[in-house]
Amino acid sequence: MRILGINGILSHGEDSTDKLLKLLQCRGYDAKPVDYPLATAFLARFSQKRNARILKAHHRHGDCLIAHSYGCLISLRAMEMGAKFDTVFWFAPAMSEHIVIPHHACKRLYVIHHLEDLAIKLGSWLWFHDFGKMGAVGYQGPPDDRVTNLQTFGESSYDRMLHSHYFSDRRITKWLDFIDRTLR
Repeated sequence: MRILGINGILSHGEDSTDKLLKLLQCRGYDAKPVDYPLATAFLARFSQKRNARILKAHHRHGDCLIAHSYGCLISLRAMEMGAKFDTVFWFAPAMSEHIVIPHHACKRLYVIHHLEDLAIKLGSWLWFHDFGKMGAVGYQGPPDDRVTNLQTFGESSYDRMLHSHYFSDRRITKWLDFIDRTLR
């Protein structure tokens, strides 16, 4: 089973998805990052389809996907273009909580979110891009049996503000074990 990872904005994933992918490789998975040119919040709306085409070009039917923040929005756009994944893990998705996930897009989708994610809250106020509050409130679109919301609790206020706390040295093993159990 192949696992693709796509990072958030202003990153190449070195402090988020890439860390998780390297640990999955150590557990025997074929895990690969999909990099795209850096984008700023000001250019995110204009570059998301280009970046989705990059993800779609790397994808093979049945791959699993780990995405973080803006990478979740890119993966949704790739799904809208026909990408089909097996299992998808969206960490702090920076997109509308009311989206419709294409029927063909995946078999299972986990939305990992935290109510106090400051980056998600601030980003959802900006009018010039397609970001939203899913990373704080979870998926709230049409009922979909494929989707499981996983709201995280108990982190310190400082961790919650980081938006990438899922990938911190203290927390990454929890998500590594969860993904491993889910995929086996």
